[in-house]
Amino acid sequence: MPELIDAAQTPARGASPAKVVLTEADADLGRRVDFRLLHLTSHRAPLHALVRTLEEGGDLAAIPNLQWQLAGMASAEGPVRVQAHPASPDALRPFAPVLDIRTIGEPRARDGSRPPRRKTLDTNKGCPFSAPIAENPAFSGLQLPSEGVTLSGCSFCFMGGDYKALPWRETVAIHLGQLAYYERALAERGEAPLEEIVLRDQHAIRYLPHLLQGAIERGLRPIGFLVPGRGDAILRYGDALREAAAIAADSGFWFTLYLIGFESFSQPQLDLYNKGVTTAQYAEAIASLRELQRAHPEAFRLTAYGASSFILWNPWTTLDDLDATTRFCRAHDVLPLAHGIGDTRLRLYPHLPLWHKARAEGLLLESADDGRPADAGARWTGYAAATPWLARDGRLAVAEVLATELLRRVRPAAALDAIEVAAAWAWRRFPAPLPPLGREAIEAGASEESAALRHEIAALVDEIDGLRALWRSAPAAAAGTDARPTPPAERTILVGAGCNNACRRCVGEHGHHDDATARLQPRVDAAASSGRVVFAGREPTLVRGLPGLLRRARGAGATDVQLVSNGRALALAGVAEQLAAAGASRVQLKRHRLGDEDEDAYARAAGAGAQQRQGARAASEAGLRLEALLIPVAGAEAELPALVAQAAVDGATAVQVQILLGEVVPERVGALRQALTAAERTAAEAGLRWTIEGF
Repeated sequence: MPELIDAAQTPARGASPAKVVLTEADADLGRRVDFRLLHLTSHRAPLHALVRTLEEGGDLAAIPNLQWQLAGMASAEGPVRVQAHPASPDALRPFAPVLDIRTIGEPRARDGSRPPRRKTLDTNKGCPFSAPIAENPAFSGLQLPSEGVTLSGCSFCFMGGDYKALPWRETVAIHLGQLAYYERALAERGEAPLEEIVLRDQHAIRYLPHLLQGAIERGLRPIGFLVPGRGDAILRYGDALREAAAIAADSGFWFTLYLIGFESFSQPQLDLYNKGVTTAQYAEAIASLRELQRAHPEAFRLTAYGASSFILWNPWTTLDDLDATTRFCRAHDVLPLAHGIGDTRLRLYPHLPLWHKARAEGLLLESADDGRPADAGARWTGYAAATPWLARDGRLAVAEVLATELLRRVRPAAALDAIEVAAAWAWRRFPAPLPPLGREAIEAGASEESAALRHEIAALVDEIDGLRALWRSAPAAAAGTDARPTPPAERTILVGAGCNNACRRCVGEHGHHDDATARLQPRVDAAASSGRVVFAGREPTLVRGLPGLLRRARGAGATDVQLVSNGRALALAGVAEQLAAAGASRVQLKRHRLGDEDEDAYARAAGAGAQQRQGARAASEAGLRLEALLIPVAGAEAELPALVAQAAVDGATAVQVQILLGEVVPERVGALRQALTAAERTAAEAGLRWTIEGF
């Protein structure tokens, strides 16, 4: 595969090659003919001409604006014939292939399941966003070439201000025809039906209601629509999104926004990218999407794929930018919308304004021989080779190397923690900015200073690996338990989207909560079949329908019904007794700090510490089995043994310690491990069951 990708990138620098492999049907030839076709992507007409010529058996060399070459033979003599094509509607119509690539073997997703049957509709071309790059202060004084460089739109993208579209009614009609074809053809071939469609149109939100309505009126089989869109377009076309959700409701059709171009949640970075949007607008857009999801959860599936677009690392990223982005992501629960945010970095090409800005500032790393960049990762990603770059503040490169190592080791939910820990360490280690430095130089140990940095980072990672071994090597469940326990995700019901605390580092996965009792009941029944149900969330005790859910879990066969809570509501008279009467058998109460005032400060809620203790006593008096969930805080690790002792006094029967990566200081891991050892010894002396889990 790497060789094939390399071959596809070889023909000409700056070109966009497409490789077409055909099998000649003529019995006299009886051989496979490989064509390499360089399609001039500014117009669709050459591609249409190619299809017609192949169908009619015509002369490929006669097609204007297209160069072809038989595999293994010299290039055709003479330059490509270039002539203007008329800007006719036919030239703008989407190219709709009717033959599919056949895959050998059944395709599988990463988790081993069969991925959805999906097709992509190549729709109206280009991007409507057209803010001029020259008017952006970030590019002041920079002379950009007048040709071959994107001069409007986003500064990292080759599109912008070049949107070419058919009238929306014709676009919708073409798409409906394509969908009808796929539905009929797949049925005739006895293949699995279509399940999802990806629209490539950057302006598709505007006609989405009409597309859904047309599909319903034609009686097409319900499918999901994956629709791209800019973050600010969410606000501009909010009415269209709400109309589309109302049309799709109860129809079986559904849609999600796919590849939302957020890029960053730091305003200086958004300005550099020429996005023409503010972080406040992004916050409003995300809030509106969550409201749409709550109103139409089946029709609009906000977190179906989490395939949003980000660029976290670039030559101008600062540690402040990392901090702003991670804080925004926490405040607005962005992670479910953006899988892999920590791995996203800018790819620079000569046709992009940011490439020229980086070159003018001495931040590019071009090879000395032919100017082509040494991008070894391109062959694995399928991208054309990009020019590697230096971070203007070398601390950014240091943070990226450490963050990359951490991201390889942690669960996706800890991605923000990995970025924060790496940035904070780089800040502590180097209080002042460093000279420009590349990530590649550190990873390769290219100089004595880079090699020393690589060694230092490796030592920190080794310490964190040793910490992770405490729970990764933990013994299995005690004898006598179910030999095949239900996975925690299947027995845990996330309720309580709100919370009466505002903890500095929340462990609740905000985007997965649902407080609608009717929708939760089937999940409760399914979890109860395992005999155990866990109600968790931001704060389950704030959900009015919780007693009814507890009773339902018991009625469905659960013998063990657990609540995970901060305990504050249990301090109110009669609440613990009511939950016990409804079917709760045990509660697990969270605690971060030993002193009540310190707990208040961490929870950012007055009275939280004292009320948690009162709730613990009330739970024990109500006959609920009490467990402690202790979450160590950076700088307060020494409190752990005392927290365990206090849990024993409160009547707890078990202690679970949850280590958050964001509360780990890499250079103090040794102190944390000592505190954990002492706390485990205290638990054993008090007769408490001890477990530990982490990132």
